[in-house]
Amino acid sequence: MSRIPRTALALAAILMTVLLVWACGGGGSGSSSPTEPTGGKTVVVTISDDTYDPRSVTINPGDTVQWVLKSGSLTTHTVTDTGGKFDSGFVFTAAGMTFQRKFTDVNATYNYSCTTHKDCCNMKGSVRVGENSPPPDKGYQ
Repeated sequence: MSRIPRTALALAAILMTVLLVWACGGGGSGSSSPTEPTGGKTVVVTISDDTYDPRSVTINPGDTVQWVLKSGSLTTHTVTDTGGKFDSGFVFTAAGMTFQRKFTDVNATYNYSCTTHKDCCNMKGSVRVGENSPPPDKGYQ
């Protein structure tokens, strides 16, 4: 074989590869598969003295829950998962301060509480991810 046909064949192979990658989306922003979490909305839970409002939320996989400290509330609150998956720590130092977490698990329930006020004031809440998630533990709903 002469050099020209080999070069032409190599260029054709490269061109075909580039066209194939381009036609398939190149691994970029194609549609998601059915097993990937959908959603993307943010649900707000207000923290005021000794309460989370709403106390329990049900969201879709991929949604975010944002906890916001209400004006005039104590600044000694936390949002702490009983299973150890998340903990805000004492970030609520002033009105409007927030903590947020994106939930991607499917059919999972997270029970959380304020480490300062869970026992004295029953400051507890829950996040249910998916319609088929188990119910929250007693006292967290």
